[in-house]
Amino acid sequence: MADLSITIPSPQLTTGQYFKVRYRQLPSGSWSAYSNRSNAPFTISGLTEGDVEIEFKLVNADGSECAAVYRIYKVYGDYDCIGFDHELVPENKLVYLELTYTLPPGHTPPPCGWELEYTDPNGTVVIPYSTLPPSGKIRLKVLNVTGIIKMKALLCNGKSKVCYVDDVTPVYVPPPCIPMYNPSMTLVEERNNGKCEYFLVIKFTQSIPASTSPKLVYQQSDVIGMGDYFNGTLPISPTTTVIKRKLNPLIKPNAEYFKYNATFIDNCGSGIQIIDEVIWRNCY
Repeated sequence: MADLSITIPSPQLTTGQYFKVRYRQLPSGSWSAYSNRSNAPFTISGLTEGDVEIEFKLVNADGSECAAVYRIYKVYGDYDCIGFDHELVPENKLVYLELTYTLPPGHTPPPCGWELEYTDPNGTVVIPYSTLPPSGKIRLKVLNVTGIIKMKALLCNGKSKVCYVDDVTPVYVPPPCIPMYNPSMTLVEERNNGKCEYFLVIKFTQSIPASTSPKLVYQQSDVIGMGDYFNGTLPISPTTTVIKRKLNPLIKPNAEYFKYNATFIDNCGSGIQIIDEVIWRNCY
């Protein structure tokens, strides 16, 4: 069975006036008994789906009746709700409320669509949808504050059914990342204990938050094939500002220099690159 909610907004009743109301199911139902109504909303219950004809009569304070007015209303049955879920998603310094759902095969939407209602300390936003997006997701930019989300199936004639309501809690948003400042990379040659050694020296001012696993890629570029190569992350302390990494260049006969390509990337995704950087050999 179905209900029908009715409001008679005009004329506005004065003292002693009221409305006489009766109804019948179309096409051939019998008229109900009259009931007295005001301008306040009222509900007719126990109806079946289909068309209902309603008769309204204004009764004056002296008992005289105005001509009857007839209206036909469409009555809809109940709606079987689908499931909903939500989450707050931080993205590019903004926060989005994502409402997700799955439309079952052959799904019939509510007769008058949907209404998404979102309330936070700044007020309430109501967004109507005639049908739900087939993507299975509704996305709404919101503040990262406590709120309430509500999804209602609209059953027409002022009737609705709440299919989903839940609290929205703020999500953790990581602070913005400030990249390493003024990074530099240099290739150096040193003589240690009578041996010639070569190093890649990286200097920088730490990022905020500190990069503790920057990425380093380098490759010897003056040889073809199995030259010196590294590709990985470097575990370092948050206070590290200088990295000195020993190189193992492939030394060609009578070579006077080595060349390297190198890229160093901090945890913010910023970094520095050198191409064909040269180490001149002064040590033999």
